[in-house]
Amino acid sequence: MTKQGEQEGLVRLRKISVAKYKLGNYGIYSNRTVRGGTKISKHAEGRAWDAKCDALNSAGLKKGNDYRDILIANHAALGIEKIIWNREVWTPDEGMCEYTGLVPHTNHLHIEMSWDRAAHNVLSLEELSNLL
Repeated sequence: MTKQGEQEGLVRLRKISVAKYKLGNYGIYSNRTVRGGTKISKHAEGRAWDAKCDALNSAGLKKGNDYRDILIANHAALGIEKIIWNREVWTPDEGMCEYTGLVPHTNHLHIEMSWDRAAHNVLSLEELSNLL
């Protein structure tokens, strides 16, 4: 059984990432379905974070791309299952693909974390800082 609300592992990832990469925060927990669909969002499980970053200007695009690349490079240790950013989606199984969902994710990175890292086998702030 998992608790409702923000999962500790993702809260820690957000804390380190906001400080280190100067990202904004659109939040973690939102009890809702995926936009335009009926499937429950990972936000409703507290294991998806929307990191505010603007892909429509060159500095924001670089910052978002750099952060995405760090997450991808360390996805196994971090428990990252999906990243949506600037009309692209990345998963460990599929790699980078075009994203055609309702929201293009040009003003934020959508980051999903596994249950294991989000709630059960949570990394310390020091471990996260070393990976990011």
